[in-house]
Amino acid sequence: MPRSRAPAPATTSDETEPAVREDALQPTLQLAEEIWTQLDRGEIPRMRLPLRTKQNLEFRMREGVWKLGRQMGTRSARKLDGALMLLRTFYLVDFINEMAQSKKTSTLRELYYISEAWQEAKFHSE
Repeated sequence: MPRSRAPAPATTSDETEPAVREDALQPTLQLAEEIWTQLDRGEIPRMRLPLRTKQNLEFRMREGVWKLGRQMGTRSARKLDGALMLLRTFYLVDFINEMAQSKKTSTLRELYYISEAWQEAKFHSE
C-alpha cells in the first residue's frame, strides 16, 4: 500500500521558503497592541505574565517538560525597574518578530550580545 505524502507547508510568494504561520506572531502583536492602547489612554503601561514560582510549575507528562501554570502576575512601568523590564520586553518582541519574518534563528548567547547595543535595556548577565 503506497504511503500518502504529508501536505506541503505554506510558502511565500517566491515558493522557496515556508511562510511564517499567521498565528505564530499573534501573542507578540497582541501584547504590543495592549501596551499601545494603554499608552494612548494615558495609562501607565502594564502587562500580565505567568508567575515564575515553584508553586506555578506544572509537569506535562506527555511532552516531558515543566511549564508555567495559570497563576498570573502584573508588571507595570510605575517604577524604573518595571519600565526597564517593559523596554527589554519590547526589544525582545521586535527581535523575535524580525527573526521570524526573515526566517532566522538565534541562540540565547547571541541574543545577549545583541542586547549590548540596547543601552539601558541590555541584559546585565549572560
